[in-house]
Amino acid sequence: KYTISESSRGAEGTQLLACCSSTFPKTPTAPWSSWSITFSPRLREVRNRDKQRDKIEDKLSNFLFSHKEPLELLEPLELLEHLEHDVCCDLSSPSPKNEHSNGPLELLELHMAQHTTLTLLAKLADRHTRHVALTKLTSAAQAADALSLPPLLNALHNTNAQHSIHCRIGAVRLYAAIADAHAEMLAPHAARIADALFARARDKDASRELRDACGDALGKLVAAHPPALPSIMRSLLPMLGEPTEAAQLSATASLGGLLASGGASLTDAALAKIAVALQRMLQHSVPAAAPALLDVVAIFFARGSATNAAGLVNPLVAGSASTDWATRRAAAAALAALSEHHPAVASAQLRRLSPAIASLRTDKHKAVREAGTAAATALRLINSGADEGA
Repeated sequence: KYTISESSRGAEGTQLLACCSSTFPKTPTAPWSSWSITFSPRLREVRNRDKQRDKIEDKLSNFLFSHKEPLELLEPLELLEHLEHDVCCDLSSPSPKNEHSNGPLELLELHMAQHTTLTLLAKLADRHTRHVALTKLTSAAQAADALSLPPLLNALHNTNAQHSIHCRIGAVRLYAAIADAHAEMLAPHAARIADALFARARDKDASRELRDACGDALGKLVAAHPPALPSIMRSLLPMLGEPTEAAQLSATASLGGLLASGGASLTDAALAKIAVALQRMLQHSVPAAAPALLDVVAIFFARGSATNAAGLVNPLVAGSASTDWATRRAAAAALAALSEHHPAVASAQLRRLSPAIASLRTDKHKAVREAGTAAATALRLINSGADEGA
């Protein structure tokens, strides 16, 4: 037997008790300082057992989520002597056709775990409790099984733009941890996880840390469950074509994470679509998104084919002449990646790339000069290799 103890009894508690049994004792008129529900072993006396269990599950969920403080699952039954009142609830046993369904105790424990998850997520907003809360949440995500994973995911799905930025970042990182640890259980949940990640990436107040966490989680989701790729691409590609700064930053971070963490699972058809989207976006990108977009191009060169890479040379040359030093730095890094991963393409475009890289090497900004030197070194290796081959 298990007992739930709560400090106060509200209207929702009254509805819960009324739902538990059609013949429970008369409700006292005096206010209760505590109340309890005891699940007894008399399981065959209540009719419509399946409907009764569903009602109790709904009521428990509504009641538990209406409280900010976590409830504790107490035992043994002797604790009841410290309570002012006791209400017994008799539940029917599972029918033969539902013998594997969750019993009342399991349902109760799952709701308690879900409520605890939400409480820990809320603690991420406080820097004093953030580390401990994130450690507990990560441990719970890694230790989840087929029974406890759905309530955990439901708690993560319930985070939205009204929660603190740290709470949302923590929830997104937990999605990534779940994808890493439970690839075999992701199939029924992948679509909902992807929708939640895109929603967080689109938050109006999304920080760079949140957007990068969403991209990393998307990549790990695809790596763990490749069938999720088509639906993710259907959501991602339209974002790449949106003209607003927020949308382009979110799409760039999502695409970068997808290529970095899930690149091995990307098909040739998906990479070809990404290459076309990148070419289009580079021509119409907002200035704030250009450096991040060129960084994604550098990651793409490590994954895409030479055919896809050839169409991205023109934007790199244009980026090397940008008035923004961050864009020039990103263009230089992308040129180095092009020379490293697709030397044939870089060699064919040598007349156009050499002046651009020479200009980057003498740039007034130190970060640009360093990236330009790395690109020149990679291009020089191509030339020396060609000379040796000749």
